Amino acid sequence: MSEWWTYRPADLLMFAPRTYWRLFELHNQALWPWPLLTTLVFLAVGLGLLRHSTPALRAGIAALAPCWALVAWSFLLQRYAAINPAATVSAGVFAVQALGLLVLSGASSLRTTAHPLRREIGLGLLAWALLLYPLQALVVGRPLVQAEVFGFAPDPTAIGSLGLLLCADATGRPARGLL
Repeated sequence: MSEWWTYRPADLLMFAPRTYWRLFELHNQALWPWPLLTTLVFLAVGLGLLRHSTPALRAGIAALAPCWALVAWSFLLQRYAAINPAATVSAGVFAVQALGLLVLSGASSLRTTAHPLRREIGLGLLAWALLLYPLQALVVGRPLVQAEVFGFAPDPTAIGSLGLLLCADATGRPARGLL
């Protein structure tokens, strides 16, 4: 126990970073061209939200549900659970969120928010998740095929969902709980 100070944070990792990025590479290759199409669909949703379109909001939230389910099944359970056993718990949480989003998309009280600052922050988060988050792979020297893509990777999906839900104004507990 006298050498505890020799450990570095990297010594405590469950797997090498290149293993983690390889998971995204395999995931993106297996699902190509869906990541590109999903990005285009949600860019269209964002443009609709710029115009305060409630149908665009409903469509966006309904389209989020299969994204969360896909991340739960295809990434967390099929790929990430092999190197991190806690991923199965995360997959369950993602599946519950998918169901909640599906229910919320049909809520009669759902409409775009009247608060301009909230909408701007929400659209900014959505743009970050769709465009800037995947491009950070290039910034740190990884190929674009290893990028974390909205709708297919957990982090940008959660960030983009938060942005989309900030653009929503719905009364009741389910809406607040999903946010």
